[in-house]
Amino acid sequence: DRPGLGYSERPKDEAATFAVQARLIRGALTQLGIEKPILVGQSRGGEIALKYALDYPDDIASVVLLGSSPYPNETPDSVFDTIEGIVTTPVLGDFVLHTIYVPIARQVMSPFLEEYIEYFAPLDEVPPSYYDTSLELALRPTMVKADAQEEKVVSESLEKLCTRFDEISVPVVIVTGDLDTYAMEQAPRLDDDLPNSEIVIVEGAHHFLW
Repeated sequence: DRPGLGYSERPKDEAATFAVQARLIRGALTQLGIEKPILVGQSRGGEIALKYALDYPDDIASVVLLGSSPYPNETPDSVFDTIEGIVTTPVLGDFVLHTIYVPIARQVMSPFLEEYIEYFAPLDEVPPSYYDTSLELALRPTMVKADAQEEKVVSESLEKLCTRFDEISVPVVIVTGDLDTYAMEQAPRLDDDLPNSEIVIVEGAHHFLW
């Protein structure tokens, strides 16, 4: 899990930038005695794996990206920006998160969750408990706040990251489903910017292509 998401703790005294997250992963791998790993990163995890390759080039064998889109989104989400601003506001944010946010968000998000099945293509169904479990995990106040805090540093992190792709020397495999429009659009550009990369297209697959 990325810091603060799932059941992983978030750093208390620093923002969870890509550099910080890469450092935490390296620390975990060091404790486990794992040398020269192949890092597999899905979606935003791919961006963190690329940052790891930049910061610790001698400590990694290669990177595999699954549905990753590491270039900044040029169309900001104004609704999410507003929510992000509220939940990260001291005192007010915690009050909103622990009172009105969860019940309102549950009502708003529930109808949309079942549309997410398209992201699992070519699968056309998921376990019956998937939607309820996903909703309960996603609406925990600690996770909502961690996600919002991360979004505040992502844009700047991406802008810095994508200017240095030509410095990544390890092999990078860019894997994307052909139905994952955003990742498919970015894959050729990423392949051009990376000095040692290849693209693998998975036919009939979407964002959750594993």
